[in-house]
Amino acid sequence: LTNDFISALTQKRIALIRELTSNSNADIKLLTVDEYLKLLHKLLYSLNQQPPVAVNGVMSFEWNGPITSNEEYYKSNDLMYEMVMVMHTKAVIHSMVASNYSMQATSIANAAQQFIYSANVMDNIANNLLPKLVNRPSNHKQQPPPELQANVCNALTNYFKSSAQQMTICKALIKEGGSAHLL
Repeated sequence: LTNDFISALTQKRIALIRELTSNSNADIKLLTVDEYLKLLHKLLYSLNQQPPVAVNGVMSFEWNGPITSNEEYYKSNDLMYEMVMVMHTKAVIHSMVASNYSMQATSIANAAQQFIYSANVMDNIANNLLPKLVNRPSNHKQQPPPELQANVCNALTNYFKSSAQQMTICKALIKEGGSAHLL
């Protein structure tokens, strides 16, 4: 890992924060999340491929996640925490894109696909990412955000799946001469 890479990662995270707090549309937010995720994956891959090394400083990640209701930021030094929170954000943004699509009768199938993507991301968080967290919430004085709870991820998985099913039903109703706003 080079200083240039760490600098690029830091700049992308700043860009992500700026984008998430802006009024831009969900598609732009999604592109920014994806760019940052690529760098996070590259960092994780690099760390897994090299022998352990001494680190000059400690990375600290702070989030007030997409479903967190309080204004307090949860902090962790665990890179997997950063990955979980970014993936949560990605799933929520995909659901925003799906909601936008659902308003247009010609885009109902796209809405269903976006909801399915959100469901798959949440399922991945619950079953693959959360078990890899090193600093479990019990190590913190703060209450962990709901994004770190498997039952919340599972509930969101089911919600997004049911939303996709609703879009499928809506598409069928439209084919039969109904309205997209029946549901």
